Amino acid sequence: MNSLLVFLAVSSFVFAIFSGNMNEVSSAAVSGCADAVTLVLRLCGGLCLWSGIMRLCDKCGICAFVSRLLSPILKLIFPSLSKNGEAMNLISMNVSANLLGLGNAATPLGIAAMKKLSELNPKKSIASDDMVAFAVINSSSIQLLPTTLATLRASYGCENPMNVLPAVLITSILSLLVGLIFAKIIPLYIGRKKQ
Repeated sequence: MNSLLVFLAVSSFVFAIFSGNMNEVSSAAVSGCADAVTLVLRLCGGLCLWSGIMRLCDKCGICAFVSRLLSPILKLIFPSLSKNGEAMNLISMNVSANLLGLGNAATPLGIAAMKKLSELNPKKSIASDDMVAFAVINSSSIQLLPTTLATLRASYGCENPMNVLPAVLITSILSLLVGLIFAKIIPLYIGRKKQ
């Protein structure tokens, strides 16, 4: 990814030089940097608020309660994991944070869960089915409260930042279902082909 970003930046400057648009590219780069800093400052308050709420939910036991509710569903997706094991607990917490739209709170939990799944994987050079399924769940998670998106929309002056909720729910449910179907079917297909 780093190579791709460097290539895009360098090729933009090269094309700007040859097309005579270097002034426009320079001013766009400077204003883009300023816009990025402004956006980060706008988002900081909302992200701090929701991260604090997530921390309170964790301390009050709400996250543990949501994890227990998710346990039967996650056991179907991860049948080889122990129901009360550390990996399953981390996965449950990650899914809970993603449900609340707190990607920044879910990321450390996701990293810890993937490390635990890697420790449980007997073939270290190949991702296990559980690792693949978790990557799909983490990247295409269902969001009941798209807090980051709502904060972004509010920062740009949207009067009703949560009115995208139905669209977010539908697309996140569909992407999760499609991803899980492929994550479960493809290993079965490959296993049959090898036989």
